[in-house]
Amino acid sequence: MRDACVIVAPTQPELVEGRCMVVLEAMALGVPVIAPDFAAFPYAIRHDVDGMLYTPGSVEALSASLARMLSDPALRDRLRKGAGLSGQRLLVDPPRFASAVEGALRMHACVHVKSPRNDRPCIELHC
Repeated sequence: MRDACVIVAPTQPELVEGRCMVVLEAMALGVPVIAPDFAAFPYAIRHDVDGMLYTPGSVEALSASLARMLSDPALRDRLRKGAGLSGQRLLVDPPRFASAVEGALRMHACVHVKSPRNDRPCIELHC
């Protein structure tokens, strides 16, 4: 992961990403992340500072973000520096980030997962 120029977290809006651990791991290593702009991701990633956020569920937006990142060495260097600084902050003050993730889940996650055996929900998160 440390040698990557970018980490991509292409989570779909239907799949609520809990703690987006890949973001924390990448930032701790100084690697920028491209992720959808929903749930916990915007709490960890500052667009064009330490990573990139794209329109959730949009293959075109994800593709454009990847193309931009891969074709612009100056952007990659700037985001890598930003990710390194963000990673240092996350390593020093992780409880604040954990609180932000919990808040994101409460604000953005409305999930009703039905049990495979019947129609009753087995997981519910309410906004």
